[in-house]
Amino acid sequence: MAPIEMTLAEPVRGGGASTSHQESQAGDAGDDLKPKTAGPLRDVVANAIERWFRETWEAAQSGDHRQMALLGEMYAEGYGCQKNLEAAEQWTERAKQGRAVRAGVYCTL
Repeated sequence: MAPIEMTLAEPVRGGGASTSHQESQAGDAGDDLKPKTAGPLRDVVANAIERWFRETWEAAQSGDHRQMALLGEMYAEGYGCQKNLEAAEQWTERAKQGRAVRAGVYCTL
């Protein structure tokens, strides 16, 4: 199958400033995806969610069917990324081919 391009949610920034990460590639992490341990709680949580999405995407790209199922759910809900039902369907289908089934955030093999 063809690779699916990753799109990340626009992170929440204090003071109204924001930097778009739409259509970022896995290698473009930069400083935004280093663990944030200080600052407003919403920024720390947004950073953690974005890092979780990126880690899930990388594991799914590596062939982990459970992570493919989770990534499908994340895309379907817009959790850590822009909501993308097409990508959700594609990742869910890839997970099914590996016998992983999406059941909420969790999956079974």
